[in-house]
Amino acid sequence: MSVSKQLILANGFIAICMDSLWMRFKLSFLLCFKYGFLREGQWSPTENDEMIYAHFVRDNLRILVGWDQRLGHYLLADNQQSNVFLRSFYQDHVMWPSH
Repeated sequence: MSVSKQLILANGFIAICMDSLWMRFKLSFLLCFKYGFLREGQWSPTENDEMIYAHFVRDNLRILVGWDQRLGHYLLADNQQSNVFLRSFYQDHVMWPSH
């Protein structure tokens, strides 16, 4: 069973963290095809144990995507509007998934 959680980071923004690549694919699919987000940037491996993926963008919303040893796969709000969206998205699709 996949473990997914919402963390509030030091900057006050939330991150949705998950240990399942399948869950990240599912949430990525929803962001693109249900909510109209586009991908911006590219995959960039780093020298340490983390990866940065193309971000999700739509109007003023920007969600950062990556993986690291501590958080696992994550979606991270990049501004206040994205924070509000991601909090609601978490409740709708992770905490209480709709079918």
